[in-house]
Amino acid sequence: MPHQVAWIQAEKAIHNQRKQAMALAEKSVRIGWTYADAFKMSASASGSKTAIISSPLKIIQRLEYIRQCYKFAESLN
Repeated sequence: MPHQVAWIQAEKAIHNQRKQAMALAEKSVRIGWTYADAFKMSASASGSKTAIISSPLKIIQRLEYIRQCYKFAESLN
């Protein structure tokens, strides 16, 4: 979906200028943001990437996010 692609690519222009970026998001429920963010974190993992996820979600939902990151990381090798 367009908003997912926009989130994944949001920091690219800033990083291309060799600048650091910080992205903040206020999300809604069931719009695919978490799925897109899991892909973004997995695709850009380089050892120097730090993500802080602050969430009122239940532990089961937090674990699902981590599982999704793992699945993306596996598929991206």
